[in-house]
Amino acid sequence: MSEQDSRKNPETSTAIVIGSPKRVAADTLAREMAGKIVLDMVGTEGMSKDKLNMAYRTEYALRRNELEHIAGHEEPYAEKQIQSGEINHQEPD
Repeated sequence: MSEQDSRKNPETSTAIVIGSPKRVAADTLAREMAGKIVLDMVGTEGMSKDKLNMAYRTEYALRRNELEHIAGHEEPYAEKQIQSGEINHQEPD
């Protein structure tokens, strides 16, 4: 396996990928905002762990999209996540 291949495979890579300061700031702030919103939902009747996780990922995508739009990114985060009007629930990068 070449050095280039090992960088592409997350299982063999030990390097920490660091994005631009704007992306890191948007990611951090979006996580905090989503966490606070979902924390308010804890204890709500009918709210299971799976529903809380989905709510967190949805709020995270929406907040990060909003922050990246404000920061002037050409293709905000959620634009990549939204397909057919629904948010594609993948792990945030």
